[in-house]
Amino acid sequence: MKDADFEAFCKGAKDISDGDLLTAYAVSQGVGFFDIEDNSINVTPEELRRWLLWCVYYGRPKDEYPLATNK
Repeated sequence: MKDADFEAFCKGAKDISDGDLLTAYAVSQGVGFFDIEDNSINVTPEELRRWLLWCVYYGRPKDEYPLATNK
């Protein structure tokens, strides 16, 4: 079941740039989202944005994203 609050957050965050999301992730997690040694992330820009929004909204690391094992 989808989280209505998260979906509302995503809609409200449409003006937040991807760069700002990457920065918010780095600040909240203490590490960057991308690791230059790891090239295993293969997602569309839309999927990446949703992943970043999920991480920022829930305050969780990228490895805990429910679909992370599929990427």
